[in-house]
Amino acid sequence: MASSRNRLTAVQRVTAGAICALLLVLVSGCTSARRHEDAPRPRSTTLLNTIEASNVGTRIIITAGVSAVLTRQSFVVRDADLPGQGLLILGDGAAGLEPPSLVTVYGVIDRFSYSHFVTTYDLGPEPVYERYEGRKFLVAADITTRA
Repeated sequence: MASSRNRLTAVQRVTAGAICALLLVLVSGCTSARRHEDAPRPRSTTLLNTIEASNVGTRIIITAGVSAVLTRQSFVVRDADLPGQGLLILGDGAAGLEPPSLVTVYGVIDRFSYSHFVTTYDLGPEPVYERYEGRKFLVAADITTRA
C-alpha cells in the first residue's frame, strides 16, 4: 500500500507539472509581442478651423468667448477652432454683451462685405471691419449668453 501511495503521489506530481507547463504556455501566448503592435498609438490632433472648413450658407452653432463688441449688432468671438483674427458675428443681440462673456450663436455662414452689410446691421466705421473684408463670418439668428 505504501508503494501505491507513492505512485499516486508521483502521478499527481507529473500531472501538476504538466498543468503548470500548459498554463505557462497559455499565459505567454496571451502576452506576445503582437499584442503590443495592435495597441493604438498616440497621434497628434490638429485643431480644425470650423468656419474655414464650412461652406457659405452652412447653418452652424458655435460657443465661444466674446473678445470685442463693435456695435449693438456686431461683435467678435474667439475660440481655438475659429479663425485667428476671431469670428465676426452680425445680428440682433450684441447689445449688453461684454468681453469675456461666453455666448452660443446659431446662424448662417456668409462672406463679409462692408458695403453690403453696413446699412442692414448699422455697422460702425469701415476701418474697424477691414480685417474681415472678404472673409467668412456668421449672420446670427439666435444669440444666447452663458453665465
